[in-house]
Amino acid sequence: MNSHLISAQEIKNLNNSPLFEKLSEVKINTLLMNSRLINLKHRETLFNCGDRTDSFAIVTAGALKLIKSTARGDDIIMYFATVGDPIGALLMNKPTTEYPISVVSMGPSNVLCIPRSTFEKNWATDVDVLQRLNSQLYSRMTNLQDDKLMNKVPLNQKIAKLLINLLLKSNNNNSDETVISVPITRQEIADSLGVTVESVIRTMSDWSQNQIISTFDKKIEILKLDFLLNLIKEV
Repeated sequence: MNSHLISAQEIKNLNNSPLFEKLSEVKINTLLMNSRLINLKHRETLFNCGDRTDSFAIVTAGALKLIKSTARGDDIIMYFATVGDPIGALLMNKPTTEYPISVVSMGPSNVLCIPRSTFEKNWATDVDVLQRLNSQLYSRMTNLQDDKLMNKVPLNQKIAKLLINLLLKSNNNNSDETVISVPITRQEIADSLGVTVESVIRTMSDWSQNQIISTFDKKIEILKLDFLLNLIKEV
């Protein structure tokens, strides 16, 4: 992992982010006081469960998985964070001193790490910025609630919904893209759905044989998007 203080050019590049869109450069500088841009390699850890909550992060490139370990020692992927997603922001308004999850990069990724002191001074006192942040967090909670409704549906429908969500999120909601740009394994899909990896492999192998999806370099191309959309419509 390497990091550096965010540069003026990098600040200008944030204008496309929902959190910073249409904010002045002066305002963004204030919100990012003492922040660092961190470059992560594939499978490199940003936060470990139990680390001190001294900062929160915003994904600026790539994707990261949020992992929670169970009492049995299994890992459950709680969420896939992609560009624009805040990580750990809810903890900045709480006296919590440790991260309850681990956060690991999926492919080369960049994140802005913003100190708790900056959040308390410049974020928590800004109504407009808090509304932007809460809007993103609300959307995430809504998606998680939708995912819970999928718990009792057949596995193929669960996988279809996950792949479509990843396709939209990893490509900034560009519906013309067909390749999920986040490198994801069958095991990670299983960990996020709470199912066995063998069952995921069986379903996705069948889809590959029927040219519904194609896999290359740990990336998935959706060849028949309508097929997956129709599966979800059946729910």
